[in-house]
Amino acid sequence: MTDIDSFPSEPDQPKPAPAKILYVDDEPVNLSNFSIVFEDEFTILTASSGEEALKIFRDQKDISIVVADQRMPGMSGVELLERLRNYDPETIRIIITGYTDAADIVDAINRGYVYQYILKPWREDPLRITLQRAIDTHRLQKENRLLSRRLLQVAEEEQKRIARNLHDDFGQVLPALRYSVEKIFNSMDKLPSAVTLEFDKVNNLIERIGDISREIATALRPDILDRMGLMATMEWSIKDFSTRHPEISIEFEVIGIEKPFPPEIETTLFRIFQETFNNIDKHAQATKIEIVMTFIHPQVILTIRDNGVGFEPLKPLTNRSDGSGFGLRGMRERVIAINGTLTIRSKLGLGTIIRAELPL
Repeated sequence: MTDIDSFPSEPDQPKPAPAKILYVDDEPVNLSNFSIVFEDEFTILTASSGEEALKIFRDQKDISIVVADQRMPGMSGVELLERLRNYDPETIRIIITGYTDAADIVDAINRGYVYQYILKPWREDPLRITLQRAIDTHRLQKENRLLSRRLLQVAEEEQKRIARNLHDDFGQVLPALRYSVEKIFNSMDKLPSAVTLEFDKVNNLIERIGDISREIATALRPDILDRMGLMATMEWSIKDFSTRHPEISIEFEVIGIEKPFPPEIETTLFRIFQETFNNIDKHAQATKIEIVMTFIHPQVILTIRDNGVGFEPLKPLTNRSDGSGFGLRGMRERVIAINGTLTIRSKLGLGTIIRAELPL
């Protein structure tokens, strides 16, 4: 029998790099103290102002936590965290302050999506626990986002496959079926009018099956998206929508210099556009739609505004019984999965605005 010690050992797994923490404070002594206390456990980056922090955040990658003093000259901690959230919503944001103003706390939570609010003077052990929990949260968020992204990619590929099969298979079978029916009809002489009528019904049914298969394939993934790209698909969809709803005015504007879309960004923008128009078609009762595609480095921004009946912002995501709320939730999940932001603004009687900001 082989001794257990003689088995080859598993290769050592590479030790993960220490998490990066950006600490922002206008007092040099606070920056120094934070670095001295935590530099053995984490990679510490420091900035003495919000502007400097923004530059570091743009230049550095994989910053897990930003800890910011609330009251600094110029840009406040809340303002900084609010802006950083637009760059990377996954980064954990923590405010440290010597003030206990309740209004500041509420403002920080609402604007900066702050993970925790810590009072000065901070104590080493409680702060260390907070930082470690924040790092664990950040790691789980990244893992969840990667999983969500992969699931969306798999679902999109499956929809693309089904749409292609519908297009190809029905495109071959239905013309052959119609040809066979017409051949049978033409081979018969002096058919009763009732039989002729039934032949006409069969032809109409074949045509309807073709229409339905094209509608399903287009809803799954229109062929034009892969052949001609997003902008052409949007223009084609707007023309199709206008044909079905001539009473609705549609304006489409492009701002900035158009750039090619990465496939994932293109698909996400199309799904937002598609779902928004589906909701307008079913629920909005709008008479005007405004669409603006803005190219501004390093983002593309899609804004769709309608003047319809609107809705209470929370209800479409949770309480609507017609199922459309799942589409809005799906929009948000798609945008979050690729590090974008989605804003949905609506009010009863005042229409709806959908705004998606995605990285290019």
